[in-house]
Amino acid sequence: MRVFISHSSADKPAVLPLAAALRAKGIDIWLDQWEIAPTDDIVSSINSGLDQADAGIIVFSEHSESSQWVKAEVSYLTYARIQEAKPLIPVTLSASAYVPSLLRCRIDQTDIISLIRASARASRQRSQLPPDAQSKSRS
Repeated sequence: MRVFISHSSADKPAVLPLAAALRAKGIDIWLDQWEIAPTDDIVSSINSGLDQADAGIIVFSEHSESSQWVKAEVSYLTYARIQEAKPLIPVTLSASAYVPSLLRCRIDQTDIISLIRASARASRQRSQLPPDAQSKSRS
């Protein structure tokens, strides 16, 4: 399972340990710092990361609301959650972090690994269903 982590660059000190912990648990993480080289096209790299992602994590903080990159990634990841049934986990770094209405649930960081693995199992089970049953399970 490939997981895209959206975050403000100002939150990198908090995001790096989270990404490293998930990677240590065997989860394939897409993190800008690990995936985008200095000479890469940033937009193309992010689009590719989002296209390849099976799930997303959005890290919300007092910095994320002012980040245009986070806003764009939130839009796509929310769409993918609704239209493509991709798991999406919002994580807050502080109680005062703004979280958009469609994503307002608070998840403790320790629950993330369990949720991603459960989502992956559910996704695999849905993909093994006949096409008629798949569309019913997403409703």
